[in-house]
Amino acid sequence: MLLIAIVLAPLVMFLATSTEGCLGPAAGGWIAGLPIAFAVTLFAVARTTGAVTASRVAASAAGHVPAQVAFGLIFGAVLVRWGLTAAGIAGVLGYVTASVTLAHIPPYAAIALGVAALAAGAALIPRQPSRTRRPRKPSTAIVICLSAAVAVLGATLASQAAGPVLGGAVAAFPATSATRAISIAAQGKRNDAANVAFGLISSLPCFLVLALVVAAAAPHLGLYSFPIAAAGALAAAALTWRHMSRRALPVTGSVPG
Repeated sequence: MLLIAIVLAPLVMFLATSTEGCLGPAAGGWIAGLPIAFAVTLFAVARTTGAVTASRVAASAAGHVPAQVAFGLIFGAVLVRWGLTAAGIAGVLGYVTASVTLAHIPPYAAIALGVAALAAGAALIPRQPSRTRRPRKPSTAIVICLSAAVAVLGATLASQAAGPVLGGAVAAFPATSATRAISIAAQGKRNDAANVAFGLISSLPCFLVLALVVAAAAPHLGLYSFPIAAAGALAAAALTWRHMSRRALPVTGSVPG
């Protein structure tokens, strides 16, 4: 089952991101942040170690939403001002620091803090102008799809080796969005890469809904909880996409990335 999940995650991610090139970097960050690899990870955990374990991984991941928001804001803001290396270090440190802090508070409090962080993060997202929309390079698509496979493998193995709490922390790390942002920043387009990181924050309600539904329903419904969770995440995606579209700046052809 794990091998199937590793193959399925990049395939689904490729299908989901195939139209990103004509939508702009913020939309690309939103798409890359959708909980596709996370859903595949939870399904793989449920099949290999049981629905109860998948529920605990989902609950742990839901409690790491504040860390995800911290990563997106810190990575994007530092990237524009100081470049990719500083942004990568600051973003990872921000995620780890937030995760360690969240580990010391009750799970329900961490989830409530996540809801507040989503609202605050949406208000704090700066609006960076972007370059003209361009088709994605095939090499970039391959790297992003591979990052989805690595994310599934890492989170599944972490949950098996170190338990669902650590597995949830690994599963919640926005590896796909980070990979997309890094690939753009490496081309010298800092604003575009920052918009990818900020777009991640806009899609996190989908992640939270999926995680909460699996956490609550999987112990009782088993694998049947996943269609319900997917429906909830899709509803959240529709709402967040409309919100992000209203906030988006028109792309330009002259603003440096």
